[in-house]
Formats: sequence, structure tokens, C-alpha cells
Amino acid sequence: AGDSIFLIGTADAVRRAKVLAPAIVRRQLQVKLWEDAVRLREQALEDRRKRMESDQATVSAASSGGRQWQGSRPESWQKESAGGDYGAGGSGWQSSDQGAGGQGSQRFERSFEALETQVGRIIGKQRSNIEAVKKKFSVEVFVQRRQEGAGKQLITVSGGDERKVQEALRRLEIVADTVEVEADKITWVAEQKYDTIRDIAKSASLHSVNLDRTNRMLKFEGSRYACETAKELFRAHFMYHACFKELDRLTANVGG
Repeated sequence: AGDSIFLIGTADAVRRAKVLAPAIVRRQLQVKLWEDAVRLREQALEDRRKRMESDQATVSAASSGGRQWQGSRPESWQKESAGGDYGAGGSGWQSSDQGAGGQGSQRFERSFEALETQVGRIIGKQRSNIEAVKKKFSVEVFVQRRQEGAGKQLITVSGGDERKVQEALRRLEIVADTVEVEADKITWVAEQKYDTIRDIAKSASLHSVNLDRTNRMLKFEGSRYACETAKELFRAHFMYHACFKELDRLTANVGG
């Protein structure tokens, strides 16, 4: 025997529920299957990324092309402050760090350029965001000002675990992204004064979100991790559209 749903209420309410419940359950099962598929896809991507990182680490360890430094970090690398010029930006590389004891420990670094207008959001109020990322992923974060008037700064994440460095970078780098909205979903998405859009944006920690009715898409901005999360949440929400339409039809059929 399968699971049962017990309906308690007035005769009219139970009659309505008997009509509506199967549609709700069917849609919930569809959403669950979709969520399971998303998890499997993410796991496959994670496994692939680990294999690529392992291959890259092997190649880098055998190559002499990586940057190295001895002892303390160069003075031009100002931790979380402006100033200094540390070379070509926008690319990640590995390096080995040797302390006073002469024992080498591999370091990984990834960097990206950020507009000066974005740096405040990357650091967070009273450094809250950058400190949370440093603590969560056991990394260091450096901010270097580019040439005067360039309007950009270089953000570098450094740590002993490449996976953690990359994850930290995803929490810091600000990107823009979009999700297409089918024509018949535009009005539905905007219902309740955009409350659903705002709730999803808040859950994903987006910086901003906007519904572009002309081009039928949601445009949003935030950390790379936040944008990826928001896309999955919005897509999951869209899956309920057919369910709500079916419920409206069934409700109309059962009468007032």
C-alpha cells in the first residue's frame, strides 16, 4: 500500500480537495524528479571539475612556468588594500611558498578584475562578506588597484586548497546573468507585486534583479555563486506554472 492523504474539513472543502490534490501531488513528483536530476548533474560537474583540477595540478607541478616566491609575500601585494602592481590579471596560477624552515607548501591563486563600483559589495559592510569567505574557505584575499583611471581593481584569492580557492572566488566575483521567461509566464511571475522575484533574489543573495518584459527575461546581478543559485530557483519556480494553471482550471470546474 502506498502513502495516503487524509482530508479533513467540510463536505464542500473535501470535495474540492479530492479534485485538486492529485494535480498537486503529480506536480510535486515532477519537481522532485527535476531536483534529483539537478543534483546528479551538479555531482557530475563536480566530479569532472575535480578530475580537471587533478590533471592541472599534475601538469603545473611538472612545469617550471609557475611563479614562485621565497619567504614573505612581496610588499607590493597589499592585503585587502589599494596599491601595488602585481602583474597580468584575470588568470589563475599556482605557486610554491617556502617559509623560514625551507619546507615548501603548494599555494593556489585565482584572480579577477572588478569595477571599482563593485569592490564595496565584494568586501561587504564592515568587511563582512570578505571575512566570511576567508573564514569559510581558509583563504587569503588581496585587492590591488589597477593603473590610475582604469576604474578597476584586481581581486586575488590565495590558499593551499585549489578547490576552496575556486569556491571562494565564486562567492566574490560579481557577474550578470539572465533567465528567459516564456511569454505566458510573464504576468504570472510579476504577480503579488513581484514578491516571489524579491523572495528568490533574497534567498540567493543577489545584488539586484529586474524583469525585462520586452525581451521576456529576468536580469540579475550578484556573485557567480548567487547567480547560479538564483537560476536554479527561478527555473524550479517556473515548473509550478503548469500546476497553477491546472489548479485554476479544476477550481473553475468544481464551481464556486
